[in-house]
Amino acid sequence: IVNLFTPECSVFFSHERRGRRGKPFTIYKFQTMKNNTPNCATGELENPEQYITKFGKFLRKTSLDELPQLINVLRGEMSLVGPRPVVAEELERYGARGTLLLGVRPGITGYWQVNDRGGLSYEARMEMELFYAGHCGPALDWKILRQTAGAVLRRACAV
Repeated sequence: IVNLFTPECSVFFSHERRGRRGKPFTIYKFQTMKNNTPNCATGELENPEQYITKFGKFLRKTSLDELPQLINVLRGEMSLVGPRPVVAEELERYGARGTLLLGVRPGITGYWQVNDRGGLSYEARMEMELFYAGHCGPALDWKILRQTAGAVLRRACAV
């Protein structure tokens, strides 16, 4: 049997993140980056587009690279809606407000994703994630899910 979550297998990507209450867990995604890519989880990689594969561009554009995270949802590590799960090093950037972020379960989609697809600074993204953590609830989650479905369908039709 082949282990699909090893670096030698280019189908899946797994990485340790921090979830609710800071608990570490392994996040799953479809592999979109070339195997020689430096760690880019903190948003500090210059010109990340140079490391994305052709098929990876399609997966990212349609957000299909996130589908394996349904495993994380089923395991209770993530929810459908919430802030993006962060790596341990990112928590330092949140400072004391990191406890607010870690007070909610991370999600596959969230407030930041439906309001910006990469045009904001990392600090602005942090503010959006903290806004969600402080205002989350069924009404906001439902709105985010509707916006996510619309965005994914629009991007898939544009491909």
